[in-house]
Amino acid sequence: MQPNTAKITIIFSLSAIILLGGGCAFFKLQPFSRAPRQLSSVPVTSSQPANPTAVPGSENIMNGIFDMIMEKKDIQKFIDQQHGILSKYKEDSSDGLRTVAEELDQVTTLDLPTSLNPRVFLVLMELKSSIVTRPNVTDSEVRNVFGVTTQQYIDWLIKYINARRPSEKLSPGEITELKGQFSTTTLLMQLEYVTDKFMGAIFEEQSSRKIIFKNGDSFQPAANINSETYAIQAIMADLADSQEQWELWVSKKPGSFYQTYKQWFGDPVLSEDLK
Repeated sequence: MQPNTAKITIIFSLSAIILLGGGCAFFKLQPFSRAPRQLSSVPVTSSQPANPTAVPGSENIMNGIFDMIMEKKDIQKFIDQQHGILSKYKEDSSDGLRTVAEELDQVTTLDLPTSLNPRVFLVLMELKSSIVTRPNVTDSEVRNVFGVTTQQYIDWLIKYINARRPSEKLSPGEITELKGQFSTTTLLMQLEYVTDKFMGAIFEEQSSRKIIFKNGDSFQPAANINSETYAIQAIMADLADSQEQWELWVSKKPGSFYQTYKQWFGDPVLSEDLK
């Protein structure tokens, strides 16, 4: 991903600095920096529904998303043990070629008040397209693992920049130059886009929570689940091809997020696993 430096120089990572107008304005890009607050690690109370188990996804499947440390070398070791393409895959960046472990480390440790658990992304990648364990994965599948298009990514980036500099929004010319810098998808794009959506969901007030599927259908999630579970459910609704697939992923059945995580790393709900 080589940026076009004619007018706008963007070296985009979670610690990137955007230089606008020949370097006159400096903008620190920190898409995931939000004020830390206490998450709901225990079921929250609500007057509805009367029977929470009647709502799909009514069981907690994650507890303690932050500070579940996984060093870069341990991420790489786990990936190598799966004998898939991810162990060999490398992606061009402003810092040179980076491995999948380095990309995961990039999005889960930078610009956050605490570290985000990289195991979550490995499980989501496996649920979406089996690229962690499947041996015949192509580079294109890795670059598009979550289905985020360059247009989606650019739209998100423009909204992000404009929201944080309301008095100096991107001009049409700057937007055109920006679009020229992202002509193809990358794994880092996929991870950054999903991470930002995840961080938005995890700090969402309970009264605002909503599960929204690709086809536009939506419903209120179970009131008894914790913040981490809701955030993962919301992301998986965006990734799932159908509501039926989402209902499997949020359950505790084989093929679910919970069971895949448990098989690889231990029970994601038990507090003694939070190391």
